[in-house]
Amino acid sequence: MLEIKDLKVIFEQNTVNEKIALDGLNLKLEDGDFLTVIGSNGSGKTTLLNAILGLVEKQAGTIILDDEDITKKPSHKIAKDVGVVFQNPLRGTAPNMSIEENLALSSAKGKFGVFSNGTSKKNKQKFREALSTLNLDLENRLETNVALLSGGQRQALTLLMATNEKPKLLLLDEHTAALDPKTAANILSLTDKIVKEKKITTIMITHNVKDAITYGNKLVLLNEGKIKLYFDKEEKEKLTVEKILSLYNYNLSDTQIFN
Repeated sequence: MLEIKDLKVIFEQNTVNEKIALDGLNLKLEDGDFLTVIGSNGSGKTTLLNAILGLVEKQAGTIILDDEDITKKPSHKIAKDVGVVFQNPLRGTAPNMSIEENLALSSAKGKFGVFSNGTSKKNKQKFREALSTLNLDLENRLETNVALLSGGQRQALTLLMATNEKPKLLLLDEHTAALDPKTAANILSLTDKIVKEKKITTIMITHNVKDAITYGNKLVLLNEGKIKLYFDKEEKEKLTVEKILSLYNYNLSDTQIFN
């Protein structure tokens, strides 16, 4: 499903500020894999997602998605196949449009000449059914402007928009970091439910080691643009926070690095 070979990303190359963000990174995911990614600040986590999305220049390497080389594919063309949920709940929705209009936009992603304002009876019923799975009573607020929703409601809506039309790949960039603990737990549980039910190949970045262990079937730890630790499903099931930190050569007192 996704194969990354020898990927290198260098910021401000050939200057005094040169920074190697990804250093020959290799990664392979099968269809339906749910990979969690951890690492300290500057380890290359978000750069990895941005490289897949075509938002940063690659100095070397290839990215293959569903047997297609997307290494040099424009970001707007990649976007039709890849769902994304960012850390900031405000990024994934159009605040001055209603819930149903946002859902109509996401349903029309990658298609030409099919956008409507979502007012048809067929669309309304489809959107209500999808929203009801969130258990947030949003199915009864289709005409409500998204700007009036809480951060957790907006993030849940963004997650639904990113997955309602099943993407080839789902990227989650610390998508619960800006939420309070209770809301974050609800969004993670919802994420897990959607990913499993739709069998969506997923990469989730998190600073929370416990969440990285709890969710998904594979885990990697990045350091200085390289995968320092990799755990498959069987190995991951035996992991603890303490074990990961000890393998990473940190004392337990340094857990704040990962929040």
